[in-house]
Amino acid sequence: TLSDRVEFENERVEFLTGIAGLMATKARLKLNTKKLYASDGRAVQELLKLATLLYKATHTASKKYEEEVVPPPIKMQEVKTARQLASDITQS
Repeated sequence: TLSDRVEFENERVEFLTGIAGLMATKARLKLNTKKLYASDGRAVQELLKLATLLYKATHTASKKYEEEVVPPPIKMQEVKTARQLASDITQS
């Protein structure tokens, strides 16, 4: 588990290395912890990698959701008729 305590320098370093390790194993995304710790324009570039990955994931997920085929609604009268026909066929 990662600690969110970042009061002291060693805690901040531990936090960033933990996050970078987690991203490397779970998302196959390599983050440069030195750039992140610097908190400058290069840190923004590193965070942009993560933001792009998250954006693509949500965009792909929403596309798949929109493409799902919804079956037409079943009308109860059609079900009753089909049952009656099935019972008529089996009785004859």
